[in-house]
Amino acid sequence: MQSNSPSQILEFSPADIQQVWEAIKGQLRADMDRSQFETWVQPLQALRFEEQIFTLATVNAYGRDWVDSRLRSRIAQLASGFLNQPVSVRIIVSTEKAENARPAPAPETDGEAETP
Repeated sequence: MQSNSPSQILEFSPADIQQVWEAIKGQLRADMDRSQFETWVQPLQALRFEEQIFTLATVNAYGRDWVDSRLRSRIAQLASGFLNQPVSVRIIVSTEKAENARPAPAPETDGEAETP
């Protein structure tokens, strides 16, 4: 963690962010039912921390909405404590992860593609 200005804005490396995310997950694991933790929190990945926004990725919109409505404020509270500054949490759907998890499309038979 480095401070580059007199206002004490800290810069965090990707390794720092992963350590913070692991600490947050550890606290959430202690606070939550095991099945809910494994379903909703374990698949999340910490992507970055920029401009006081901690960005997490999940594989689908349902997971994003579930975590956003039930855990976003708790994650922000924990992140603020670990990072010693106010933190907002943003949860996004990672297209790359979603495409890797999605089965291959069925071959087209009539020339029209099906819209998911």
